[in-house]
Amino acid sequence: MDISLRWMNDYLEPGDVTAEEAERLLTDAGFPIEAVTPLDDGDTLLDVEVTSNRGDCLSHVGVAREVAASPRASKVRALRVPRGGRDGAEPIRAGGPVGERLTLENATPHVCPRFTAQVIRGVKVGASPDWLVQRLESVGQRSINNVVDITNWLTFELGHPSHVFDLAKLAGHKLVVRWAREGETLATLDGERRTLCPKCLVVADAERATSLAGVIGGLDSEVTDATVDVVLEVATWDPRTVRDQARRHKVRTDASHRFERIVDARMLEWAATRAAALLLEVAGGELCEGMLVEGRGDEPPTAITLRPERCRRILGAEVGDEQIASYLSAHEINVDRDGGVLRCQPPAFRPDLTREIDLIEEVARTHGYDAIPIAERLPMVAAHPQEGERAMREIASVLTGLGYFETVTFSFVRPEEAELWRDASLKAIAVDDERRGAEPSLRPSALPSLLRCRKANQDGRVEQPGGVRLFEATAVFAETEQGASKERRTLTLLSDVAGTGVKRS
Repeated sequence: MDISLRWMNDYLEPGDVTAEEAERLLTDAGFPIEAVTPLDDGDTLLDVEVTSNRGDCLSHVGVAREVAASPRASKVRALRVPRGGRDGAEPIRAGGPVGERLTLENATPHVCPRFTAQVIRGVKVGASPDWLVQRLESVGQRSINNVVDITNWLTFELGHPSHVFDLAKLAGHKLVVRWAREGETLATLDGERRTLCPKCLVVADAERATSLAGVIGGLDSEVTDATVDVVLEVATWDPRTVRDQARRHKVRTDASHRFERIVDARMLEWAATRAAALLLEVAGGELCEGMLVEGRGDEPPTAITLRPERCRRILGAEVGDEQIASYLSAHEINVDRDGGVLRCQPPAFRPDLTREIDLIEEVARTHGYDAIPIAERLPMVAAHPQEGERAMREIASVLTGLGYFETVTFSFVRPEEAELWRDASLKAIAVDDERRGAEPSLRPSALPSLLRCRKANQDGRVEQPGGVRLFEATAVFAETEQGASKERRTLTLLSDVAGTGVKRS
């Protein structure tokens, strides 16, 4: 993640973190700096390594939060919403009710948890102000126009990708979140015309697909210099769905990169309000009254119980209860004492925090890994094998005693083999990966693998008294019609029938 030091400092008080301090603080917090690049205008670009579970840090505000949670005396500034008359107020709405200009339908709330749309009338599309151009260029983004630049700004500021449509180009002045139709096509902003399938999730108007949901917008509804009225979309999507269609169409964008790592629906309406206000500030126009919102309800707040004694035992360090609470509060985690435990509620922008051990990791990061003692010797207790492992050892011992040889074969097979051996009520799972070549299907049974192994022995003229006998204990895979994965462990045996040349399994 490319982070502009100057841009990050905009969100900190006092906002004077140097490149050297940022590199040290972020590295200590578990975000190594891959490169530090001075820019011509005096700014510094930090290449921050962000783990896949920390989608909140794919933004300048997210990285600023990490710096503010460090021992350095900084805090995150409250974000301002322009044109509201006061900090935190909603932008002025004077363009009439939004429902008179646009209708919204979300036909797939299970993969689109929330979709918001606002209409701004009378915008003047043109060049962006210098401050916006400079901030985007500092992280390698080319300025397009003031309307589109605000959507890119929101992506790099808050980690909330957004999109703008030209309202006049939307058939029926309608947006529909739905699955694509077989053979439907979409011309995307990169100039490609893509053929869609029913596994593709799209945002459509009353007639056709207008964008590939969570991945890339459509060319037919793009904002141009002639645009007058725009629709501002701020939404969130199921990470797996976005990842699958980004791979299917071989296109990766800043938006898909973030949606694959969870953009929490509970933060959406605030981000949408801020984006609309900034768009009004740079492009003018009137914001229609109201915000169209479709999707499922909010997930209940995550409640986690943390036992301080367990925290100290895991870390091997004496960290007091008050210090633990202070560390968690620095990450905007709400903490209440309840007897000998801490009741914690992470903020909505931290969906990665779901378990007690996650909170213990936050304590460790903030306390400092270098402050956690390392024992010269680690106590080790040899535990008995788990029951399942012991049972498998006994089965393997019996089978080898009966003349069977254990095999370890690959988990992928040809599609026709997967279809032949799958359960009639399930579907085979295929991976979209060119490296798999002719074998892209996860096996629903180990039998085709054992048969292939037996054929290799036959081609090599391998003979055994009583015939060749093979077995394998392995996982097999399939999925339901609804796309739910089904994995199970199986024991599969194959043996020759003596004197007939026929194999049985």
